[in-house]
Amino acid sequence: VFDNQVKSVDDLMQKVSKLLSTLTDEASLVIFPRFEMQHFKKVSLIRMDGARVIAVWVSSSGFVWHGAIELDEVADLEMLTRLVNFMNSEMEGMAFHAMESVICHKLEECRSSLAKSYELAIKVIRGSLKFVRELKLFLDGSRNVLEKPEFDDVQKNRRFIHLFESKEKWTRIFDRSIATSGVRVSIGNEAEEMKTIEDCSLVTSTYHLKDDSIGLLGVLGPKRMDYPKVISLVDFIACETGNMLSRYF
Repeated sequence: VFDNQVKSVDDLMQKVSKLLSTLTDEASLVIFPRFEMQHFKKVSLIRMDGARVIAVWVSSSGFVWHGAIELDEVADLEMLTRLVNFMNSEMEGMAFHAMESVICHKLEECRSSLAKSYELAIKVIRGSLKFVRELKLFLDGSRNVLEKPEFDDVQKNRRFIHLFESKEKWTRIFDRSIATSGVRVSIGNEAEEMKTIEDCSLVTSTYHLKDDSIGLLGVLGPKRMDYPKVISLVDFIACETGNMLSRYF
């Protein structure tokens, strides 16, 4: 569906979310795989002013994050180039969640001129990656649900918006849902996070990336939604999303 039209991972995920809401006439969500579940591909360091740099992290599946950090000394281009080459070589294929501990261990064992590079690498990891641990997601189509009869009531309307926009609730739903692969259906208040909007149902499916990390996408709508249609669409699009991410990124 998106061949030759996708510019980046973010662009693909936004298009997937829009497609799901359009095809189902419900609300949709696409949740990126957790940062720490993915594997390192490369890092770039962009010099700003003085000792301030921006680290741009790329995972093996094409996901991108960035964070700013202050180094202990003024960052010149030669030093940044050496540090980038060092980090890209030392951390190739490493899981993000293990990166800091592995580099710290290497520093403890290091008795050479590389110690300074390890120290700088640890500072970059600690300083810039703390900004990217929050769950990243795209939401679309809330109006599709709010315009339906079940949500004429103002209180129900507000409760739906609160759930739909709550990253904390989606984080809990994500963590529970990725324990099992495939399609999952939560009707009414079966999910703890949905007790305040018991007139809704949630249909989700995991999608898998080439580095084995897992994301989640789904549809949120009234309990009377067309389950056979929604389930088949969610299942199909989850499969295609994983395939496209693995193929192009």
